[in-house]
Amino acid sequence: MPRFTRFVVTSALVVFSGALSLFGGGCGIGVASSDCAPGQQCACNEIGTCTQTCTGRGCDFTCTGEGSCMLECPQGGCTASCENAGTCTLDCPGNDCALTCGGTGTCAMSGCTTDCHVECGNIGTCERTDAG
Repeated sequence: MPRFTRFVVTSALVVFSGALSLFGGGCGIGVASSDCAPGQQCACNEIGTCTQTCTGRGCDFTCTGEGSCMLECPQGGCTASCENAGTCTLDCPGNDCALTCGGTGTCAMSGCTTDCHVECGNIGTCERTDAG
């Protein structure tokens, strides 16, 4: 890539990142990972990858933006709404989970074997894997 083009692209990303941090754009760039407790707002809005892990039973996740979301629900009872452009995966080995897919990317539930509900309304790929 020519130096001038690289300079313009890098400058634009720096300005965009600064504007988001100044104006509270509600999204991040890069990789974000956090724990989420039931009853707490569990939201991913990333340009990059967002991973959230439910620390109890029954978290309510949302995934929006351009990036990908990995939502982990080891104790089950979680719901997730995916309206993002990237990949959204709800991993629910604790069972009794519901996933609503409305984005344009890939949307999947994995690890769930009983009481698993996936609603597909997206333009991308929607699937349930590793389920019984």
